[in-house]
Amino acid sequence: MVSKLGHLRIDVAVIGGGPAGSVAAKKCAENGMRTVLLEKKRLPRHKACSGMLLSKLVHVLISDEFGPIPESICDHPKLLGYQWHTTEFGDELMDIPGITSIWRKELDYWMNQKAKEAGAEILEEALVKNVIQQPDGLTIELNQAGEPKIIEAKFVIGADGAASVTRRRIFSDLNTRLIGIYSECHPGALDLDPRYFHIFGSARANPTRDWFDVIYKKECFVIETNGHKMFPKEALVRAKQILVEGWGFNPKSKPLWAEGCTVSFLRKELLSGVFLPAKSNVLLVGGAAGVATGSERGEGEGINMALKSGILAAEAVIEAKDSSQEASPIYLTKLEPVIKACNILNQNPIFYQSNWAEREKVLERII
Repeated sequence: MVSKLGHLRIDVAVIGGGPAGSVAAKKCAENGMRTVLLEKKRLPRHKACSGMLLSKLVHVLISDEFGPIPESICDHPKLLGYQWHTTEFGDELMDIPGITSIWRKELDYWMNQKAKEAGAEILEEALVKNVIQQPDGLTIELNQAGEPKIIEAKFVIGADGAASVTRRRIFSDLNTRLIGIYSECHPGALDLDPRYFHIFGSARANPTRDWFDVIYKKECFVIETNGHKMFPKEALVRAKQILVEGWGFNPKSKPLWAEGCTVSFLRKELLSGVFLPAKSNVLLVGGAAGVATGSERGEGEGINMALKSGILAAEAVIEAKDSSQEASPIYLTKLEPVIKACNILNQNPIFYQSNWAEREKVLERII
């Protein structure tokens, strides 16, 4: 499969080792396709994410595609409530079912290994530089641990997140709005109940304001900020000041680790048809496609739609291979209910946060 010249010729290249990439690679490999999963970092890697599995949809998809989540991946306490701390309304507990709290680093790596067991090859430290549409397929130019390589594939699934290289190369005329997310993990505890996922800010009265959240992770806690109106690291300074003043944060605390990422906003482009997340045999999933059940504040759940779109992309690739068709029209048809559900939930952030039962009904339609 690998020549002396460093060329790799395969059926499917999946770019990005998160949940969307892992489930897509796993399903393609299970169906006899030569599949390579490309991850730019060394595995396992940290993820700037609260680690919350919120919806029934995400639990069903993980169970169906990967099996029961190992207890070693879950936090303690495993099930959390949801609490707002707002300047307008004070402290408020949300009346929703228990949320499963996990370590995203371990969850993603578990999914990586499931894809590998299914027959997918994983290339770590594989930084994709270019994706080029050719008359008879696709060429991917990358560096793996500093060494240049070329992959020739019939299909490409771009699961490389909000700042997707795949999207930028294939949809070069598309301007994508991004915000930064930044997380720090600190040892010890705060004057906050560890049984809850805590959100701070004035988000309900003014959705454009910055917010931050705190979640316990066994013997430590994670502070997560976004940068809607300021850079996320600057937002972290503000968050720490609030936690010092009212919640017992030690200003001299040194983080155990820190990680950043971005969130993309493509809702308007998706709904207007200006942007459709597929072209020929290149399919975008998860954050690269702009599908997520959140709002333009950056809050919400991305992993559920990441998994669902990854599954649909793999199904489209398999159908296209069997029928000798292009994968994009198959995928876009399959993705229509997902985009519709995202639109319903994205339109009203208050609906998203406060009416959990209605939110779950919307998501159950696409299980």
